[in-house]
Amino acid sequence: MKKKSHLKKITISLLSIAIVVIGYLIVGNKLFNKRYDRLNETDRTMFAQLNELYTNTANTKEALWRGYQLNKLPIILVAKGNSLNNSSGTFNAIRRTAYTVGISGLADKWYTQKITMPDHFTLQNVYRLSALTPGVGSTWNPIGNFSTFGENISLGDATNAYYFKYNNKNLENPIKESQYFIPFLIHENFHHSVQLAWKSDSGDVRIEEKNAEWFEYLGYQFAALDGIKDAIVNNDKEAMKRAVAEYVVISEYRKQQDIHTYSSEKLHETLEGTATYVGIKASTHASTPPLLLLPGAPSEEQRNFSYFFTSIAHHPGYLSEIKWNRYESGALLCFALDKLLEDQSWQQKLNAQKSNSPVTIYDLVEQYYDEHGLKEYANSVDTLLKKYDTSRIRKESKLLDNQI
Repeated sequence: MKKKSHLKKITISLLSIAIVVIGYLIVGNKLFNKRYDRLNETDRTMFAQLNELYTNTANTKEALWRGYQLNKLPIILVAKGNSLNNSSGTFNAIRRTAYTVGISGLADKWYTQKITMPDHFTLQNVYRLSALTPGVGSTWNPIGNFSTFGENISLGDATNAYYFKYNNKNLENPIKESQYFIPFLIHENFHHSVQLAWKSDSGDVRIEEKNAEWFEYLGYQFAALDGIKDAIVNNDKEAMKRAVAEYVVISEYRKQQDIHTYSSEKLHETLEGTATYVGIKASTHASTPPLLLLPGAPSEEQRNFSYFFTSIAHHPGYLSEIKWNRYESGALLCFALDKLLEDQSWQQKLNAQKSNSPVTIYDLVEQYYDEHGLKEYANSVDTLLKKYDTSRIRKESKLLDNQI
């Protein structure tokens, strides 16, 4: 009898504690820190940067991508801890406050509290979620920083809400430049919001099946990309046409070398290159360091594709970087299309694609080549090779081949 009485007391005590905790989580969310100026510094900085981005891209001319309307995106922003994370930031044991932007139908919910934002902010529809909010269990997963491709959360009136985690490092000192809050958020959300119907491809390269010639023509393609990059920097449209013509000639040769690998490469380059492109553009619209192409370059002089090729040739173990470099080459080609066409009409062709009829960035570059008479700038592959540092590229190609 005493044992049952003791067990009953423990049960009542535990239930009482649970009720108090639940009450605090609900009532505390409703009562405390309901204004922007009462939020912690990390959250204020995050919202200030996001507001700048929303404000500066509200004009259609400044839009990051045709049809990509930031102010209509349903997003859950989840603060993660600054400690108990792994070195890459993909594991985070501490989950803090979660906020929503762009999600309606939350005003009368027991688990939400509207945050009063400054009157001059474009960003106004902000709610804080209680830790007990139903349906957002995936935001508590310690593995990963954002919704996976095709993963949607139903919350309020939204059926496709996207979550993204951030912490102080993302705002001040990320592991790498591309993980600053604004470009990182936009890059990953672009995959989720825009590319659902695009054909996906992992872009994996069976390096062990390649030879020195395959690496050599990859080196020539990098040299052609440097020509495009220089023309963009110098705002020289004629030079860009010549560089694009050279790029197409080399690319067509590479396509003949290995059509399967090349097709996979171009699909992967399109997915990641367009996302990198919008991330770079987004970084120029907020108080965050601007994201540059080839962010790993040690200096401006070495910020080019040929330096990247030389680096992996002389540093065994970095062959896999060939795949990841497509983020940069794809973004560069997007900026080239902006310059060549002087508008963003090319983006609609990518938006309209389906997985069974894919369109790549290279398809659009090649279309421009065909429709705008760039054949007059083109030379044979043999003639082009005389323009490049053939001796260096061949030497480095053999070094890469020897790494296999």
